[in-house]
Amino acid sequence: MDFFMRCLFILLFVSSLTCWGQQEAFQFEKQWKESFATKPKFDIKFDSRHSFITNTSARFWGIKAGANFNETFSIGLGFNYLYSKVLFSYGGLTLTSFSGTDVDLRLKYYYFSPYIEYFFYRNKKWQMSIPVQIGIGESYYLNVANNKKERKFSSFMLSYEPAITVDYKIIPYVGIGAGVGYRLMMASSSVTSLQFNAPMYIFKLKIYFKQIGEDIGIIKNAE
Repeated sequence: MDFFMRCLFILLFVSSLTCWGQQEAFQFEKQWKESFATKPKFDIKFDSRHSFITNTSARFWGIKAGANFNETFSIGLGFNYLYSKVLFSYGGLTLTSFSGTDVDLRLKYYYFSPYIEYFFYRNKKWQMSIPVQIGIGESYYLNVANNKKERKFSSFMLSYEPAITVDYKIIPYVGIGAGVGYRLMMASSSVTSLQFNAPMYIFKLKIYFKQIGEDIGIIKNAE
C-alpha cells in the first residue's frame, strides 16, 4: 500500500509542478500527509469528455467511484467509453463521421481509468481541482455488415490524461463542473494510425454523498 501511495503522490506532484512554486510544493506535501490520515468518504461522479480522434469530434462518457480524503484528495477507479459513432477510412474503405446511415465499420474505444484528484481551492459552493487519470483499455473496429458483429484490428491502449476543473454545488446534494485537459497516448498497438493525442473539454455531474449521509443520520457531522 505504501508503494501505491508513493506512486500516486509522484504522479500528481509531477503533473502539478508547472503550476506551483516551492512554497506551494511544500504545502502540497503537508496536505497529502494530513489528508490520508483522515477517514475517507465515498465519492461518485459522472463526466462527459469532448475530444478529437484524427481531427474528428469524439465524445466519451464516464463514471468514477472512489474515496475522498478530507475534501482535499480523491482517489478511485473510473470507466470511460467512446459514445460518438466515429468512423474512419481503413483498407481502402471510405468512411466519414456518422450521418444516420448504415456503415460497415465503426470505431469502438473503452478504458478503465484509475485516477487521483487534488482540490487546491474550495469554499461552500466552489471547488477547483487537478484530476489526473491513466486510461487502460482497448480500441477496435466493429464490423456490422450483413447484420453481423465482428471485431477487427483490436488494439491495446494506454493514455495519460491530466486536467484542471472547476465544480459548483448547485444544491446541497448535487454539483456540476467543467474543465480542460489533454489526452496523451502513452502506448498503443494500433494498426489504424489514428491520432488519439488531443485536448479535452470536460463536463461533469457530482453527487455529494457525504452531505446526504449527514442529513439522513448515517454520517456524523464533524462540525
